[in-house]
Amino acid sequence: MFMNKQLWLTVMLLVSLFLFGCNKEKVVTSDPGGSDEQKEDITLTIMMWDDWGQGFDANIKEVVEEQFPHITVKNIGGDTGNKDWIEEALTAGNVPDLIFAHRQYHVNLLEEYELNYDMTELLEKHAFDLSRYDPAHLDEWRSWANGELWLLPFMADRYALHYNKDIFDLFGVEYPTDGMTWKEVITLASQVTGERNGVQYQGLDITGNGHLPMTQIIGKTQLIDPETDEVLWTKSPYVKQWLEMVESVYNMPGNEKPEGDAWTESRTLAMRPLWLDMGTPEDLNFDIVTFPQWEDAPNVGPLAGGWGLGITEPSQHKDEAMEVMKFLYSDEHIGFLGESPIHAPFKHLFEEKDIDGMLVGERLEKFKGKNLQALYKLEAAGGPESRSEFDVGAFQQIERLGQDFIESGQDVNTFIRELTEKEEIRIKDEKGAS
Repeated sequence: MFMNKQLWLTVMLLVSLFLFGCNKEKVVTSDPGGSDEQKEDITLTIMMWDDWGQGFDANIKEVVEEQFPHITVKNIGGDTGNKDWIEEALTAGNVPDLIFAHRQYHVNLLEEYELNYDMTELLEKHAFDLSRYDPAHLDEWRSWANGELWLLPFMADRYALHYNKDIFDLFGVEYPTDGMTWKEVITLASQVTGERNGVQYQGLDITGNGHLPMTQIIGKTQLIDPETDEVLWTKSPYVKQWLEMVESVYNMPGNEKPEGDAWTESRTLAMRPLWLDMGTPEDLNFDIVTFPQWEDAPNVGPLAGGWGLGITEPSQHKDEAMEVMKFLYSDEHIGFLGESPIHAPFKHLFEEKDIDGMLVGERLEKFKGKNLQALYKLEAAGGPESRSEFDVGAFQQIERLGQDFIESGQDVNTFIRELTEKEEIRIKDEKGAS
């Protein structure tokens, strides 16, 4: 039986009044994706290093809470590289939604404590634009996470060949230029090595960053075979080539490894390939060019490295955390997360741009007017599709390679043979401890 018209109108009026009452109490906010929906008040916790958290309030907490009124951001502090601290934090119930970490040194901890989470599908769901990255940079981070994206870098390490103009002027030699190879730099170093006015000058020092040239050439290779645990990296022809290059540099007459800090103190060092050196004195007459390249790997720099944030597996607020990451990683905000704005990972922010305007703060003033475009001309070294769990220890060996070789006093072949034996023992010991 159909209801009569008057009764039908009465029912519809009551329904309308009910819906109006509900909507009147509904809190509507606009999310960055463009849809309007009710937002539940939540707290997002971030596990960051204490010393990296100095700008947390201004650069993360305040801007996020202003953009997302329903979100409160909390830094649970601590040391993300300290296994004991992570265990204590988790035991106390301080489970982070986002974790701040370094690629190779922290990924094992993420996996050990079941914090690792592949963000690939979530990035796609929230239309996160990964094309802004150098693809090789992301490949590097994926290589430490079983081919997944557990962490997304918010900064990149920037490298350059630093040179002291005064020393080149003293020797009457032309300055270095962008695009030079290691062989060309070593040849140039021989021309600015020697004694002038009773002072001995060294042309080049490379052991302070002995792993960087190695990462340029073996960045895409596996260090330890993931299936057999065989030591691979010491058998690479490039290891021998690098050590022979180190040997040639310090066998150059007058270019023995300098005592103390010859770059900032005695100022007797002509060239120094390194991360952008924040410790360079303001009154030093210096400039930079591109990091030297291997002839077999043109236009390739060292590993891009840096630091990143990742959403954790146990987080109950993954979508909200991703929207926060998307906001913080926008072109507008990304420069405030890392060591400095010029360490942001997106090259389009710098190519053919006036970088001097980004140099804010005492540590960066000294770089105004320098050839900062050199920092963005090379591609990152990248990484293999997968890595052994023992690669982290291998990477630690690579970091000390040049210094250990010089201090050993051994010939190249003997050093490599003993290094391989030490690596095999290390892997055996780590297996026994696990």
